[in-house]
Amino acid sequence: MRLRPFIRSLLLISLLSLVSSIAGAQSARLDPATPRWGDSLAIVYDTSRSESKFTPADDVYVVLKLEFPSSARFVSGRMILNGTQFRHDFPVMRGLSALTAHFITLAGGWDEQAILSAMIYESEGRLARGAAQSRLRTGRYQELFSRELALYPDNYAAYVPKWEMVIADRFDQAGGVIQRDLRKLLGERNETPALLYAVGYGHLLLGVEPKARECLQKLFERFPEDAHTFLALRDYQTELINRGSPAETTREVARIRMALIERAPQSELARGSLAQLAADPNTPLELVERIARGWMRDDATHPSPHLHLAEAYWRQYREYEQAEGPAQKAIELLLAGQWRLRGDLNGKQTQQLLGRAYLISSDLAFRRQRYNQALATIKIAETLPQDPPFAAHLLEAKIWRAMENWEQAEVAYLESFRRGSREAEDRLKSRYQEKNQALVGFDDYLLKAGGAGKSSPTSQLEHRPAPPFRMTTLDGRTYTLDQLLGKIVVINLWFIACGPCRKEIPKLNQMVAELKDREVVFLAPTPDQAESLREFLKTTDFAYQIVPQAEDVIAGTFQASLFPTHLVIDRQGLIVAHLVGASERRPEEVRRIVLQLLNQ
Repeated sequence: MRLRPFIRSLLLISLLSLVSSIAGAQSARLDPATPRWGDSLAIVYDTSRSESKFTPADDVYVVLKLEFPSSARFVSGRMILNGTQFRHDFPVMRGLSALTAHFITLAGGWDEQAILSAMIYESEGRLARGAAQSRLRTGRYQELFSRELALYPDNYAAYVPKWEMVIADRFDQAGGVIQRDLRKLLGERNETPALLYAVGYGHLLLGVEPKARECLQKLFERFPEDAHTFLALRDYQTELINRGSPAETTREVARIRMALIERAPQSELARGSLAQLAADPNTPLELVERIARGWMRDDATHPSPHLHLAEAYWRQYREYEQAEGPAQKAIELLLAGQWRLRGDLNGKQTQQLLGRAYLISSDLAFRRQRYNQALATIKIAETLPQDPPFAAHLLEAKIWRAMENWEQAEVAYLESFRRGSREAEDRLKSRYQEKNQALVGFDDYLLKAGGAGKSSPTSQLEHRPAPPFRMTTLDGRTYTLDQLLGKIVVINLWFIACGPCRKEIPKLNQMVAELKDREVVFLAPTPDQAESLREFLKTTDFAYQIVPQAEDVIAGTFQASLFPTHLVIDRQGLIVAHLVGASERRPEEVRRIVLQLLNQ
């Protein structure tokens, strides 16, 4: 069984955080506390409470996550002030299973302690379908699962969160629980979308990929527009990425996905896939336009269709004039807080999307030779998150080159190089050789210049003390933070089933070989068991010191939830880089940061 042990730690951390937040929501309330279909639900935020974050002077919005048996969406509303209390009335519609309320201001505030959550009841007083299921990811999952199935025996989708919780709560027994449940489900005669979804997911968790694909194929053929088909496809694609499945399987699932999108371009699947479609220059532009323009008609203030339509034009080097309008509209809507009203409570996603929108807008102006406009826009983009982190500075360098200002271009290329750009390094090398008629001294020039700038913006814990840790490697060596003071420590948080983690191992090995005689220690904590790691290492060389069964280090010490994650700790025990997620240039970014530290 190919279950992933780190799920347990991550889920429990998330659940503790959720319980803590909901328990502290005394500054807000729902009236009635147990809403029914047809009720007018009063949502109240009381600024007079000592724990309240907002005051009557704030402009407060409520953001509601609405959960239905097989889908969810966000809605929002501006709250009305009466004395010291803000209020919003929400009509509880039929079919709603549960809701969660958050309170924000568009100026950037979010009262993370004031979170309200409620299961919904039918008009006659019976718990709505999916209500207990919506709360299964809590410590009461067994009770709530039984309650859901007692009321709605055919809601087989409830098995999915139940299995996830069993993995988190009783990992060693999870395989047996899933197998017993699957035997029961396979005895059902009526293959509904919910049943096929649950059976396919169970097989995925057990690593029986052909059976999971068979369920997905049935969903595609019989229920192409059902929400459970979209959920099954999403889960299947996630597992393919994590497990590095064969190319033939990946292509088959991609074919099913594209067929579903083309058949229903206004479906949730199509809209949820628009960012990925727009980023692929091979996607038919007409398909992106159909999805985006239909979405704009349904929701004119949603930033996503505008941004992704502009990106598709930009990626495919087409329709620059048509692209500028959606790019500017996306910026306008993001600045107005429209993405925050759709669930971006802390505003981080808004900042990332703004960085993308300004980059695209600047490059569109650059391609049309509007250099001053391009420069002004890229300077804004440089203040925002970028992926890759060097993208905005690399574009600035190109703009300065087009304006024949090499001095400014070199400054931008150097900053881009510091952030991991190989293209910037190549441009600097070419310029250095042109000026000096040779490359002698280029590496010294580059290292000296590379240490003079700011660190990459992906470094979220820049120059903060590393938490104390103790790690024992696969070969029995023990490392602690105190023992490693005076050395540079490079940490890679990964796991075997993580496809992006495995993909970057060869480049990480090259870095270890390059720096083998320097004062650098490479550690790779993983939640995988020692036996599994030894089998993996028989076919895959990994030059880091591997730390098995390190859930506490990953989820506890470093509080990581995305993989791979790289951390670099300097000689004084300070975290100078915290690089989250995979990218083609990530190993090179880590290498450059280490070289800068070695040169200090």
